[in-house]
Amino acid sequence: MKRMIRKYLLAVIIWIPAICLSAQEIRLGVDFDRMILPKVEMLSKVQLRTAFHGQDVFYSIAQAGLRYKIHKQVSMAGSIRYSLGTNKFSESEYSSFQDKMRYTAETKFTSKRFSSGVRLSYRVRYQHSKTRKGNNKDYLRNKLILQYKLNKEVKPYIGTELYFRFGENEVQRGRLYLGSDFKLFRKEAELSYIFEGDFDDAYFRSFHMFGLFFKL
Repeated sequence: MKRMIRKYLLAVIIWIPAICLSAQEIRLGVDFDRMILPKVEMLSKVQLRTAFHGQDVFYSIAQAGLRYKIHKQVSMAGSIRYSLGTNKFSESEYSSFQDKMRYTAETKFTSKRFSSGVRLSYRVRYQHSKTRKGNNKDYLRNKLILQYKLNKEVKPYIGTELYFRFGENEVQRGRLYLGSDFKLFRKEAELSYIFEGDFDDAYFRSFHMFGLFFKL
């Protein structure tokens, strides 16, 4: 049974890079996380993103935050993100270009790894965003991830997330995550694919995002 699971997961890992050929957004980034106190971790990341939406447009993000470990399986965190990019896109055209400033506060629960190699994590996040047009948006995000330890160096995962928007009082966005954490040149890296469905309009819109991130 475990051998069959590994075969299916390897097939998914091989399949993910092919998705980038049809991706509407490609993300490259570096994460830098360090423990600064026994239970406090500094979180930071920078990313360069490009979107294909009639024309190729690049933009970048810089994010910093702190995480406090309440328990081995429970933590709280907060972050601030600044996005530097184009103002050519309207808010209704492409969701990734909406946020100029973003603030988050979250709680995360992570299970112990089961004997099968599976680990579950659940994150609830409050997000306040200021868009490029000067509007404010507030979301409650609920994310569930199932990770499987294929071996010491490869840990594929699958997950889902829902965005509940305050004010509108409805679920306006959903995501499906596929990816894997792995070792590359003795460094930790992550390969990810995100399928996003946006219900924020009169019709359903979908977006595809491919990412490669290195963890220092």
